[in-house]
Amino acid sequence: MKPMDPDPIKEGEKARMLFIGMPVYNGARFIREALDSLLGQSYRDWTMLISDNASEDATPEICREYGKKDQRIRYVRQERNIGPVANFKYLLDQADAPFFMWAASDDTWHPDFIASCMQLLEKEGTIGFVFSNLAVIDSQGRMIRDIPSFEKFSGKPSFRIICRYLLDPEINGKACLIYGIFRTEICRQSWVAVPDMGAWGSDYQFVLAAISRGGVLIEKKVLFFKRFLDGSTHGTYPKPDMILHPSRYTFPFLTSYPYIWGTVQASSGTPFYWATLVLMVLRLPGSFFNFLRGLRGSLKEVTR
Repeated sequence: MKPMDPDPIKEGEKARMLFIGMPVYNGARFIREALDSLLGQSYRDWTMLISDNASEDATPEICREYGKKDQRIRYVRQERNIGPVANFKYLLDQADAPFFMWAASDDTWHPDFIASCMQLLEKEGTIGFVFSNLAVIDSQGRMIRDIPSFEKFSGKPSFRIICRYLLDPEINGKACLIYGIFRTEICRQSWVAVPDMGAWGSDYQFVLAAISRGGVLIEKKVLFFKRFLDGSTHGTYPKPDMILHPSRYTFPFLTSYPYIWGTVQASSGTPFYWATLVLMVLRLPGSFFNFLRGLRGSLKEVTR
């Protein structure tokens, strides 16, 4: 049995401007906080579909409860766990509004996140997507790291912005831009451009595909809060060295070939294809050097 398709917009009902897709699997611990955060948005012209990847905890009961609380929220449960990538794609396929965003079931948003992003999208009629600056929070909602500003990526597609994005160390959180608000068509084009959405770094590649096709604008305020559970459960994140020396934490050398190839493919069909290829190849020695540094550190631990 396949999941029930969301109810179509009823005749005479005003179509919403924004479609929010929330993929979830065993998200009972934080999903109430996430849903309350979205229900508290000052911007109201949205509809949400929650796609439950066959959760085994209290997620279904919570989602049905919120569906009864607000008619903009709809819930479907997959018959079996189809994996996170397919669940993300399922939600994008269901989008029936001009704008689209994925909402993780453990993140939170400032009440003006959507309103600020939609205002920028309306102001710049051709920009591909909009996001805000962000902070990382732990399981208790405490801020554990300020991510460097994303404003350096802001603007219409250009070689300058593409270079900044490609050269920025992965540890600086640039993959989080995947949780921005997209023009739905740009989002779909970007998904097609990434050869393997399940591979390491495919979220970075997706963001590159979107920037190279439509550009991005960044709201200067910190309006998005990304939850990172290891910050409170193990105390291993963020390591001080990650913040002081982000260039030491690039893409893994052992997966460098598929990552570089996928990144180049993400920019195919745009003017930035060859620049992407050159810049990613130039980054390869740094990845190799960081691999050797990590290997040396591991050997020191073993010989102690």
